[in-house]
Amino acid sequence: MPIFGDKDGAPCAVGTGFLVLLENKHLLITAAHVLDEITEHQDLYFYAATSMTRKVAGNVLLSKPPPGGTREDDVIDIGIVFLEGEGLPPYPEIGKEPMDITRLVAFSTPRAGKKYAVLGFPASKSEVTRPQKSVRSAAYSYLASSISADAYAPLDLTPESHVALIFDTKDIVHPDGRKMNFPKPTGISGSPLWELRLPEDGGPKVVGVMIEHRKNKKVMVAADIGFAFRMLRDHLTET
Repeated sequence: MPIFGDKDGAPCAVGTGFLVLLENKHLLITAAHVLDEITEHQDLYFYAATSMTRKVAGNVLLSKPPPGGTREDDVIDIGIVFLEGEGLPPYPEIGKEPMDITRLVAFSTPRAGKKYAVLGFPASKSEVTRPQKSVRSAAYSYLASSISADAYAPLDLTPESHVALIFDTKDIVHPDGRKMNFPKPTGISGSPLWELRLPEDGGPKVVGVMIEHRKNKKVMVAADIGFAFRMLRDHLTET
């Protein structure tokens, strides 16, 4: 789901999220820095139908920066919203429904030898028509492999906690073999990272949440979805 705020009275894409069903609870999972917009007194919303928005509202869980640090120091950067009130999923008019939490797999290591797919909504591909305040968002997918295991340490990451994908904007190939110009990944934060598995292995699974693009290192980074499970476990234990 593309997530929007308002800028100068018109929709402005701020990130991507995905819907998950946990028993009878509807979750929206995204990057924590996307949800930080709420704490800055800006309402966030997504489209539940072609002409109807749904406010991102409910109990919010955010990963915590290290003591004395800010969100920029938070290497987990995962946010979860327990959607509440009217207008809960599914949203058949736009073909959106939550995936069952069994589609999420925590700490699926090793990373080497696997193919991953990112599906998100780049902000540069959101077209706003101001008189009607309408918006068209285009989804983009990207297929990639993880960087080598020994390349994680220079990024201050580990393959146990993150997935760092090779992402060189000058060398991106379409699935049909053509080189393509991939849009700036701003807005893809919060997208699910899929590990592509064969049907006999259960099919594709969500293994991470996209949180960062390090342009100078030519990588995109996802935090393992296992951290979301830990946040949910701690919250549900407390309540």
